[in-house]
Amino acid sequence: MCGIAGAVGAPVGTDLGAVGRDMIGRIRHRGPDALATAILPQDRGVFGHARLKIIDLSERGAQPYWDRGHQVVLVFNGEIYNYRELRRGLQHQGVVFRSESDTEVILEQYLRYGEVGLDALDGMFAFALWDAREERLVLARDRLGKKPLYWAETKDGALVFGSEVKALAAYPGLELRADRQKLPEYLSYGYVETPGSFYQGIHRLPPATRLVRRAGQSPVLSRYWSLDAIRPRAIGVEEAQARVRLAVGRAVEKRLVADVPLGAFLSGGVDSSIIVAEMAARSSEPVRTFCIGFDDDQTFDERRYAKLVAERFGTQHTELVVSSSPAGLLEKLLHHHDEPYGDSSAIAAFAVAEATRRHVTVALTGDGGDEVFAGYTRFRGGLLTGLLPPLLGGALHQALAHLPEPRGYKNPLALLRRFVAHGDRSGDEQLLAWNTFFVGQALKELLPPGNFGADFDPWSVLGRQAELLGRLEDEGRDRLDCILRHNLDTYLLDDLLVKTDRTTMAVALEARCPFLDTELLELAFSLPGTLKMRFGQLKWLLRESYRQVLPAAILDRKKHGFGVPLAKWWSGPLRGMMQDLLRSPSARIRDELVGATIDRVLDEHLEGRRDHGQRIFLLLNLELWLRALARAG
Repeated sequence: MCGIAGAVGAPVGTDLGAVGRDMIGRIRHRGPDALATAILPQDRGVFGHARLKIIDLSERGAQPYWDRGHQVVLVFNGEIYNYRELRRGLQHQGVVFRSESDTEVILEQYLRYGEVGLDALDGMFAFALWDAREERLVLARDRLGKKPLYWAETKDGALVFGSEVKALAAYPGLELRADRQKLPEYLSYGYVETPGSFYQGIHRLPPATRLVRRAGQSPVLSRYWSLDAIRPRAIGVEEAQARVRLAVGRAVEKRLVADVPLGAFLSGGVDSSIIVAEMAARSSEPVRTFCIGFDDDQTFDERRYAKLVAERFGTQHTELVVSSSPAGLLEKLLHHHDEPYGDSSAIAAFAVAEATRRHVTVALTGDGGDEVFAGYTRFRGGLLTGLLPPLLGGALHQALAHLPEPRGYKNPLALLRRFVAHGDRSGDEQLLAWNTFFVGQALKELLPPGNFGADFDPWSVLGRQAELLGRLEDEGRDRLDCILRHNLDTYLLDDLLVKTDRTTMAVALEARCPFLDTELLELAFSLPGTLKMRFGQLKWLLRESYRQVLPAAILDRKKHGFGVPLAKWWSGPLRGMMQDLLRSPSARIRDELVGATIDRVLDEHLEGRRDHGQRIFLLLNLELWLRALARAG
């Protein structure tokens, strides 16, 4: 697990060594064990690497990694879970290895089989490879996009890349400029969709994609894997349960390979509890587990459930208590994200990562369980959207809007209000709106008139995601299958995986996600939706597969989520900070958005008329980012 950066095709006379050191130095937090750069043959560019030692701790595994002829070089971030199998196959072909690292396996796969050999890699990764023999640059990203990779073409003809945007910004002459056309997207989803970013000219490499650039040619992107060919098929319940348990167990076992201490995040939810159970079954020593809680808001505190699981499996359990609001943490998190982000659970994720890193270097997580086995409440709602006639949906929305604002986490009335809030729109638009911050009229009132054209339709922001859903439906897939596939390509990719990567790598902690294992993923999407969700129960198959392993109190819990008490923070300890940042006449957000609408959001929250906790977090992050951009400029 590391950070990578580099530039290829820089003009003659560029101080490549200085450029490489600056680029990789800006992301040294991702790999504090060693920083190194390498000038490419004939001064064609520079590669940089920040190393976090996980496998083969010796210098033999150091990067940038060269072939014996010093013509092909690789920088790699991530883990290859099938590297031992690939290594044995290469050894049968006569390859003699110089290290025990998975890095060398990537290089040898390329040397032996070319680009197609890279398709066999199974893991989480982003890497860059330069082949001086053919003047070829290859960038690649793992199947789901667990590891980040940004790239851009510069005015002087170079192609620059890096694990984080701040690495690219170190290249001479590359300025970070906000792409204000992305504002509606961010205000809707809390993120900018791949392959874009919030910066002009800076792109994210899509998942399961390779970028190849040859001398004198434009980059060519190609996809090497997808779930398109996998269709649900009939299968018995007992067989499905057995196959799920086997696949989850294998996924966990692959992720226990490390030459450093290893543990697990344990929230007390179904997903993380299953991971800990599988780890305990495969470990000769107590598994190290870590969780957080909030003394000032028991609604978000899951410590008692985590403790129940820890006691069941005899783990070495550590609790972290977050007793005050993280005022000083917001700018730090923004620094690591590089872009504004709307997911406030990053605060909790960072807190547990920071506590965990004091004890271990690798942590397994339950990320992906909801995506693969249908665990979100909105998935259930997505099966119902479109069933209500628009007139009835609109009438229900108007009736519920006159009731007092429901309080409390996951209040049933609040969920019902969200469900019918856009009952007059299409079923797909209702589903997408469920997971937005500002949508429809609310978005229109926030954007200054004319900034996006007089005929701007706020619902058009949902167009790309609605098109993706429509394409899946046109292929004849059932509704739940469409929803799950759409979620993988959007929310998982651009929200959850970004959050996990940035919050863990900020403290040089490697996070591994067994539920996002390729074999398990392909199995899950071959199973019918009627097994994943039965009688409205989320994750039915996964829960029943572990009915004999986990306590009923864990399996039968309602979906809780991983959140922080924002509503209380903005009305209490962070009230002054919120007011100073968002109400100030010098607030930069007021140059981009309608100030009166921002004031109304703040007033409604402070007066207790509406819970705008998440929306305020979104706006505050945008303000902090705009200020940071102004300082950098």
